[in-house]
Amino acid sequence: MGNRWLGLCLGWLTLGASVVANPLDQQTQGKFIEPPKRDEVVSRQFQGKFQSPRSITETPILTTADLEALDAIEALNNLLATQFSLFEYGVALQNARAAIGRALLDQTAVGIAPLQSALAAHTLAYEFWQTCYQQPTAFFCAETRPAVAEVMRLYAKPRAAEKIGSPVEIAVKYPKPWVNTRVHVSLRETVEYIPAEEQQRVLRLLWQRALQDTEQARIALGRI
Repeated sequence: MGNRWLGLCLGWLTLGASVVANPLDQQTQGKFIEPPKRDEVVSRQFQGKFQSPRSITETPILTTADLEALDAIEALNNLLATQFSLFEYGVALQNARAAIGRALLDQTAVGIAPLQSALAAHTLAYEFWQTCYQQPTAFFCAETRPAVAEVMRLYAKPRAAEKIGSPVEIAVKYPKPWVNTRVHVSLRETVEYIPAEEQQRVLRLLWQRALQDTEQARIALGRI
């Protein structure tokens, strides 16, 4: 009798042990997966599930006034590649001035400041051309004329430039562009003027300035 109960107890213990052991065996047979480690999670994030935020470039909202002003300045610039007259230059200048005036009335317009600067350079070039270029004598291109005075202010000649030495030494010491002037002495007055050989260079400097300002406006308007 005692052996019978002992056998029954051993049987129940064996069955209980198998019942308890079976879930553990099942877990280790593929039904239970160990959670991934932190390094694995990070690597999975960089495999397409996680992306760093991209920088957003704001696109300017263009208006008709923006584009018309830019096109009018571009029309002035395009003249520089042709043989144009002072009259043609003046007509294109009036059109550009009107287009920029309309753009200034538009509060949403962008890129107008560099266009105004380009217009100012073209205006000064026109006035300088009208005042000085192809005049009978270079004395007409004197500092007493408003356009000439403004050119001398923008491209002021360094003091005692003639005493420095060669043109190369002058360019090294004064890298910024400046206009060479001369002094005319008479019984009535002493005036500074721009000689004929420098007048064409003045126009080139002003036109180069207008082109640079136009390029800044193109960047602001997204026309690169």
